[in-house]
Amino acid sequence: MAPDENVIKWQKQINIPPFKDDQQFSDDVRDSLGLMGWAYNVKKDSTGFRFIVSHPGKNYAVKIANNEKLISVEETRKGFWSVFNGLHGFHGKMPGAPALVTSWGIYTNTIVVVMLFSIISGIYIFLRRKNERKTGLIILFSCIGISLLIMLSVWL
Repeated sequence: MAPDENVIKWQKQINIPPFKDDQQFSDDVRDSLGLMGWAYNVKKDSTGFRFIVSHPGKNYAVKIANNEKLISVEETRKGFWSVFNGLHGFHGKMPGAPALVTSWGIYTNTIVVVMLFSIISGIYIFLRRKNERKTGLIILFSCIGISLLIMLSVWL
């Protein structure tokens, strides 16, 4: 995708919620616009109010001019790998998210339990076999070593 294809600009007219504090106001506007994600970088100046809403797939730059009900939004798509990375370790706690997104944490935890059970039971069944134990242990520890080296190279 070309860089210009990742950005969509749109406007929406809403009833501006009453102002309480910066963060609460930005959360109320986010909810009125039907966006999901975390509101941050909240700024208020003489021209109006602006903030950013972010979730794993998109960023929204929201601008509210003084005394206007028309809100300008610049939507930036992050791409597949950003979504993939953002969902890694994500436990479904996102403001304004539908039930399908909040169930991601349950899905992730279920997969972790199934994987741990598979690994432990596989090693147990493998160690119960007498023949080919030496070859299997060499392969097992080689795979563990290679995995640790890959993680170390990514970390450094």
